[in-house]
Amino acid sequence: MSDNEAEVVAEAIISTERIINTNLPFPQKLDFRGNIATNWKRFKRMWTNYEIATGLEKQESKTRTATFLTCIGADALEIFDGFVFANEGETNDIDAVIEKFENFCIGKTNETYERYCFNKRDQEQGENIDTYVAALRTLVKTCNYGTIEESLIRDRIVIGLRENSTRKKLLQDAKLTLNRCVDVCRANEKTSIQMKDISQEEVQYVRRRDQKPRKNFTPRPQTDKKFDDCKYCGRLVT
Repeated sequence: MSDNEAEVVAEAIISTERIINTNLPFPQKLDFRGNIATNWKRFKRMWTNYEIATGLEKQESKTRTATFLTCIGADALEIFDGFVFANEGETNDIDAVIEKFENFCIGKTNETYERYCFNKRDQEQGENIDTYVAALRTLVKTCNYGTIEESLIRDRIVIGLRENSTRKKLLQDAKLTLNRCVDVCRANEKTSIQMKDISQEEVQYVRRRDQKPRKNFTPRPQTDKKFDDCKYCGRLVT
């Protein structure tokens, strides 16, 4: 294969990959209902993944910005129109545009309320430890706790657990870390499930055993007893 042919094949492959990648759907529009900060962080994460998957991150900033403003939704576009930029060029700078939205969405967060929501979040009935930890990690992101974030998640787990036996075990560890805390909770959770299964099997075994007829057991034959009248009092006697 000549160099020219190789270049043609390479360009064809690149074109095909570009077609495949651009068939990926846009991220969901930025939702301004509910917790705006959480919604923005979710959208930003999806946008980053979309850029990587489509190869858009390698394009010029103007193209990236246009795509960003297309998929973010009409409500966000109206907000964008109200942003004040240092110069006209910043309106096509993807980093500057994202920073504006970052400040707008995160700035809307009531830190005191977010911390209140985090600190009152207890483990719910039937909720496993991994789901509980994931919920805490989501809540803590808008609390601005900084470097003590991990330790506060650990403390919230200890306080919010439903199982007192697990809480007691965690409190006995003076050097408890978040990872260690989660590992202990998972182990105890797994043990509880196993013990429940064993208990159910034992109950079923006892029931099956009681239902089986006993071996070498011969029912006592029922005999018809004869009764006669007593010759003295007239009562029936055997």
